[in-house]
Amino acid sequence: MSRTFLSRRHALHGGLVLLGSGLAGCSAPRPATLAGTDPKEGGIGGTGTYAGGDPAELGVYGTLAGFGSLLVNGMRLDVPADLEVAGLPEGLPAPGLAVGQTIAAEVRDGRVRRVVVVRPLVGRVDRVDSARGQLSVLGTTVETGDLDLVGLAAGGRVAVSGIWREGRVVATRIDRDLAAGPDAVTGQLRRTLAGWAAGGTAIALGDFAVLAETGFASVTGTWHDGRLEAERVVVGAGTLFPPGTGRLSVEAYLAANGSAPGFHLSGFGIQLDPRSTIAPVPGRRAVFTGSYDGRFLIERSLPLSAGG
Repeated sequence: MSRTFLSRRHALHGGLVLLGSGLAGCSAPRPATLAGTDPKEGGIGGTGTYAGGDPAELGVYGTLAGFGSLLVNGMRLDVPADLEVAGLPEGLPAPGLAVGQTIAAEVRDGRVRRVVVVRPLVGRVDRVDSARGQLSVLGTTVETGDLDLVGLAAGGRVAVSGIWREGRVVATRIDRDLAAGPDAVTGQLRRTLAGWAAGGTAIALGDFAVLAETGFASVTGTWHDGRLEAERVVVGAGTLFPPGTGRLSVEAYLAANGSAPGFHLSGFGIQLDPRSTIAPVPGRRAVFTGSYDGRFLIERSLPLSAGG
């Protein structure tokens, strides 16, 4: 039986991505009924209210904090009994919803219509550093905070939920003892001197290189000789925020654009609109809210921690 370890701090806040119509490139979702759902109410005992924006256009991304309505970024989101649940990366079974997961979902008319569980890393543990509260999975460093690492060792197979902080994942949940299967990384794809990478995971794209672009990607394949050999690739931020999504509420870290001016959302590559009314603070975790048209015009931010 698989074991799961959650960070205690994520009982206090969380998020979802509420998408527009459909997820480009996602595998077909399977129906899932959430525990405690009353089919007669068409939701999970909640009001279905939300904070700001047109519900048909609102997108939210972050950590699932709890049920009894979905409690997300200060919002109560109504959920139908026949909620569909899918998953990224592709090629892996879509898990049921659980506290601590990072989630993408579609909302129409103020109600969640579809949820996608987004797992930044799935694969073998390279090393465990309990003293520093870190793991390495597929070459990418995972900051584990107050997650319990007892019994976790190199060679174990895990799925890591969490938020990208530039080249690392700040974990919110670790599902361990997974059965054998594909390895995967889902995050911000970038060029390196050796080819391609996401976080610290080197990627051999092979024939998929002609499709590659810097930005959000989900790559599924086999970890071999220190790199992920791609067998399935989904690219583009439109996978999470397709056309029609006009507002976002995103739990994320901001990062500077390197040699170019400006800032972007870590793990997504979505550019911050320079007209944003907040002062960007790279490395500070927050829930950012604003309008979206391919760039993110941030209007409000709620810091979740001093920097970690």
